[in-house]
Formats: sequence, C-alpha cells, structure tokens
Amino acid sequence: MRLFLDTGIVGQLCHPNCKPDLSRWYERLMSEASNTTVMLAEITDYEHRRVVTLLHAREPKKWQVSLDRLNKMTALLDYVPLKTSVMRQAAEFWAKARIEKKKDEKDSRIDIDVILAAQAADEQGVVVTDNVKDFYFLVPTKRWQELDPGSL
Repeated sequence: MRLFLDTGIVGQLCHPNCKPDLSRWYERLMSEASNTTVMLAEITDYEHRRVVTLLHAREPKKWQVSLDRLNKMTALLDYVPLKTSVMRQAAEFWAKARIEKKKDEKDSRIDIDVILAAQAADEQGVVVTDNVKDFYFLVPTKRWQELDPGSL
C-alpha cells in the first residue's frame, strides 16, 4: 500500500506540540508497516513549507522545530515530485470537483487538494487525511485513525 500524507497530517506531525496519539501512530507506521510505503508528495511539502516559513519569519525559534521535522520527513519518506501528467490529471480532478462537490468553494481552495489527489492516483495510492470529504470522490482516502500500522 502507498500512503500519501495530506498537509494537515504533515502539519500536525511537524508541529512543535504534535498530538501524542498521532505521533505514536506515525512512529508505528514507520517501524511496523512492512508492506506500506509512506509517500510525501511535493505539493504537500510545498503547502506546509510555505505556511511554516511564514510563521518561522515571525517566530524563528518556535517554528524552527517544524522546519527541521519537515526536512527530516522529506529525507525519510518516499518523496514524489510533480510531473506534467500529474498536473494534467489534477486539472481534470479540479473540473470534476467544481462540478460535483465544490461548487461554492474559491478556485484556489481546491488547487492543492486536487494536485495531491492526482499525485496519489498516479502512484495508485491512498490519501491519509483528516478531511476525507476533500478527496474521497477523487481517490481512495483514509483517516489515520482507520489505519492500524501493525496490519499494513
């Protein structure tokens, strides 16, 4: 199984005060999930890094931990760069999202979600997220609480 961590999950894992239950789950995932590859999509890295970089500029000492954790995650996980074919799929997903599910959302609010979904689709992956409603109609999705690392 290929698991793509959504920005919300990455953000929580990198936060200076990560929730202990999520942190334990991630540690188990990395040590016990022998048939699973944990993926970090380039778009997720970008989305989290831009927010943390802004926060870091305001409070460098507090947010350096988050940048350090993100850099470690980038080196540790299978990093998936963007490709032209993925961006073309994302454009199709964007149109589908606008027509079927996200009619009232600002266009820019769904861009990153559809790009992540396209990256996951390209790798036959599952998006791990707290916002299943943002992805479920495009690609397989799971909440992290639904995934037992010991059985993956």
